[in-house]
Amino acid sequence: MSKILLLSDVFPTVARPLGGTFIDERVTAHEAHGEVVERVDLRLRPTRTLRRLLLSTDRDVEDPVPGAAPFVGLRASPIGFVRLRRSTRLRPWAETLADEVEGLLGAIDHDVIHAHGMYQVGAGLVAAVLAERHAVPFAVTLHGSDVNFGMQVRPGEFAWTISQAHSVMYVSPALRARAHELGATENNDVVTGNGVDLDLFALGPRDRSPEVLFVGSLATVKGADRLPEIFRQVHAKVPAAQMTVIGVGGLDGDLRAATADLPVQFTGPRSREEVAAAMRRASVLVIPSRSEGWPTVINEALASGTPVVATDVGGVRRALAHDDWVVPAEPDPEGAVARKIVSVLGEDVDREQLRAQAGRYSWAAVTERERTALGLTS
Repeated sequence: MSKILLLSDVFPTVARPLGGTFIDERVTAHEAHGEVVERVDLRLRPTRTLRRLLLSTDRDVEDPVPGAAPFVGLRASPIGFVRLRRSTRLRPWAETLADEVEGLLGAIDHDVIHAHGMYQVGAGLVAAVLAERHAVPFAVTLHGSDVNFGMQVRPGEFAWTISQAHSVMYVSPALRARAHELGATENNDVVTGNGVDLDLFALGPRDRSPEVLFVGSLATVKGADRLPEIFRQVHAKVPAAQMTVIGVGGLDGDLRAATADLPVQFTGPRSREEVAAAMRRASVLVIPSRSEGWPTVINEALASGTPVVATDVGGVRRALAHDDWVVPAEPDPEGAVARKIVSVLGEDVDREQLRAQAGRYSWAAVTERERTALGLTS
């Protein structure tokens, strides 16, 4: 029986209760193989002053949700937070977090350490420190913004961490290619993707009225600011269309104001079961992002028989594997997305075929690739 220490920079918070659900589902899939997974999340612990500043700008203070995994926290003041975001060398912070992980667990007697993410200090860097101290191999999975943004600030530290890892997993070929451009080694990596829960996300009855769905963070990087113009153009062509927006984020108020005259419903955060029901009901899922790694919502929608219209960024094209529904990210993403949504609303979509496509990324299949990369298969 193998024992995995899973360190994660990605996790649910009170502000983002569905954050990192793909980590939870990974743990469940590995446990189904009989592996013991001990998870520790790496959170920010803001001082009172930093907490007030973050909340005043609608930033996440990373409060854990009830039943959250055990975690260690990096204490940060406003000055420390700025240094953390701008520093090109985070090894001292990683050493501190490694100390806390050791204090929490008592012993590091695992067969492998699997780190998810290189956000803020970076689970990968903390895993590298623990691997050095305890002679345990480690692997790191990179998910998107860690490479697309973080690696540009700290290319040397990323490249060193990646070079020390037993294996490196990327959620898309595009993300792997970008990491290589920024200096990552190429001899120890593999593309694994993210999985989909095929039992939860399934075919079901659909409303006859056309419904456009957005699920995600209401943030600029996810293209949420583009939603009002996109739906305004869709509604002008398809007056019966309505839109549902599931998620929270700093743009919430602006988006509500910008769509006050349109049939748009903002639900705030919803449970996984409610998201799955919305996927089954929707006519099309829209992903107008500026940057992505491997959007898990794509295969969740496909497993529900729902088509997806998305901008051509990151791993979107590979995850969707339906070129007709991927539109250029420039020069007019709002117009391109809106026109494609109108087109898809008029299509006779083969929902069974979409679900079969999503089946390639069942958690069983993804976990098998991960187990091989972690050295857990015979």
